[in-house]
Amino acid sequence: MKSIVKVISLGVFLSMGVVANATADRERGEDLKWNETTRAGIAPVDNETYLQECGSCHFAYPPGFLPPQSWEKLMGSMHSHFGENVELSKSVRGTLYNYLLNNSAVRSNFEYSNKIMQGLGNNPAPLRITETHYFIRKHDELTPQMVAGNPEVVSFSNCAACHSKASEGSFKEDEVVIPGYGRYED
Repeated sequence: MKSIVKVISLGVFLSMGVVANATADRERGEDLKWNETTRAGIAPVDNETYLQECGSCHFAYPPGFLPPQSWEKLMGSMHSHFGENVELSKSVRGTLYNYLLNNSAVRSNFEYSNKIMQGLGNNPAPLRITETHYFIRKHDELTPQMVAGNPEVVSFSNCAACHSKASEGSFKEDEVVIPGYGRYED
């Protein structure tokens, strides 16, 4: 009888830990949707402020490409945003921060967000999409001449140069056309 009580007590104790961890995740705003059934592609950008403020300087990356910790780091370092001082009003900064965190990879049930989250494991949150394992694996066959040496592409951060439907959240391989090289064939 004592052993049954011990087993039941242990089970209750362990399940309390699981509930406590899930509650802590929710309190941090992490619903962990990345492990649920997914939709194809990635959620396209649908916030006008983000499109105007960020998209005026570079491709407006879908928030689902990075976890919330990455977006927090990026928004916290706007004074030195990849070598630029980005000045935003408090209101705009708040709007962008909320949009990025609420639509980050952890909160997305889109295929690419899930793959990015799975590839992160216990590694620190990257500052660049190009630092994720998923991105590296999907672009590993491209030569420097196709990207950095290509005046129409210049950098991997220029997604829309090759991904014809990037603004729609579609990064399918059969839609890739590399300027000067043509359709990408894996």
